Amino acid sequence: MGALITPWNPKPLCEKRPRRQMDVIIVPGVAFDKNGGRMGRGGGYYDALLRKAKKVITVGLCFQEQVVKKFRCKRMICRVDRVITD
Repeated sequence: MGALITPWNPKPLCEKRPRRQMDVIIVPGVAFDKNGGRMGRGGGYYDALLRKAKKVITVGLCFQEQVVKKFRCKRMICRVDRVITD
């Protein structure tokens, strides 16, 4: 069975860029909380990148309706530095 490709996941043929060449990472999400916590779609692509890109500015991009006060989960949530909404 092949990998599931959606608009949220990077395409297998996309050029990889070293983190040291990144200034800003714009991150999609299903929801974000007021502290920059992010709920993704479960693929883990962006979570893996966010864990490794400590010195890069990270920005969550979503609609206002996707912002919640706080996530109630026990596992580690990857956070973004800022969240931009409509």
